Amino acid sequence: MQRTFSFVRPFHRRVVASSTTLVDGSRQFWSTPVAQAEKKEKTLYTDVIKKIASGNEKVTQEMAKKVIDGFLEHVKASIMDGKDLTIVKFGTFKAVTLKAREGRNPSTGAPLSIPEKKTMRFAVSSVFKKTLNGEE
Repeated sequence: MQRTFSFVRPFHRRVVASSTTLVDGSRQFWSTPVAQAEKKEKTLYTDVIKKIASGNEKVTQEMAKKVIDGFLEHVKASIMDGKDLTIVKFGTFKAVTLKAREGRNPSTGAPLSIPEKKTMRFAVSSVFKKTLNGEE
């Protein structure tokens, strides 16, 4: 017989713990991180292209691909220039610079220097948050 329950491990890492009773009466336990146990479906780039093309007879998959690629290139160019890109009712792509800091090698514990680097953040608009939470 297999039993499944979830709990929080130290450092707030949720896991799903399972156990099974073996033939000799002993129990075997194991745990799986929730992120692995509850896998979400992913929407792929090709799925988005197909969805856009299927929604309108005048738009082909090739046209949809060009539009998406153009949009992504514009986002990349804006972020590379250090500019924020706001899409009303959707959100804002922000260019962020992470400061240099000291870290540790997890294997040896030896200190190491982590250099400054650029990255991107996405902030969801209040309108989109309301839509996600079913408030509109």
